Amino acid sequence: MGTRLARIPFGGFSRQEGRAAVCCGFLVLMLWGCSLEEGFSGLPPPGDLLLATQGCAKQAVQEFTVMVPEGVPLLDLTLEVFRTQIDVALGAGKFPQNYFSFGPRPGLQKVRVGQTSYRPLTPGNWVVRLSSLAGETEECEPDASPDWRLRVSRAVTTPGVLLLEETCESPACEVPRCDLPGNCPSRLVTLDLPEDAVFLEVVLESLQGDADIWLRTANGEDLLGSANPGPGFEILEAGAETCAALRGQTLTLALESWAEATPGYRLSVFYLPGQI
Repeated sequence: MGTRLARIPFGGFSRQEGRAAVCCGFLVLMLWGCSLEEGFSGLPPPGDLLLATQGCAKQAVQEFTVMVPEGVPLLDLTLEVFRTQIDVALGAGKFPQNYFSFGPRPGLQKVRVGQTSYRPLTPGNWVVRLSSLAGETEECEPDASPDWRLRVSRAVTTPGVLLLEETCESPACEVPRCDLPGNCPSRLVTLDLPEDAVFLEVVLESLQGDADIWLRTANGEDLLGSANPGPGFEILEAGAETCAALRGQTLTLALESWAEATPGYRLSVFYLPGQI
């Protein structure tokens, strides 16, 4: 099983987690102050929502139960943090330990679980736990100006423009194994971000192994990252504030695989055009 070291400092969880941990660092990724593709709100249809709530960071830990009905192939958890620092965990059963996302600053965090994920999506009760170690916020008013907003829904496909698509089903394109965190051999993919991009979504689905993904600048700086456990999904999303600084640039997607090589995966990148 081994032990996995988180690459960036987070609050709410230990820096060292087993392979069931998820490490996600996000910038401020809000869809404010921009004109997006017509008809896109970033929200799932009301009929697909399983949980929608918002609130203040008044407690160190807050938990919510989500009933997943039969016939849901993919589940999305989206946490928007407007102030303070909040981590989120999602799992089946009383103690949510299957999936994690760590937010070192305000922004957007997303977790996707499917039937081929490390802990497969099954009908029944799933628990969401929000953890905040940054202390209470004085200015929060839950109905008008919340610290966070949480949604759990059936997965919704972003109606964007396909920028990149890659499918690997052989050792010729595999993601090499990594034994030493922070010094991993990577499969690098060049990404040219269009001038009119105001929203970016990167989806990596590991069919075998445990591939993780990082979005980096030309000089190697990590901008976004996702390191979910085992087979399943990694999702990176960037909104207006991030894309305003990045659009028109050439970025790098670095795919890394923990403990064993990943010869089977699907990678896709979508963007939404608009004006900021």
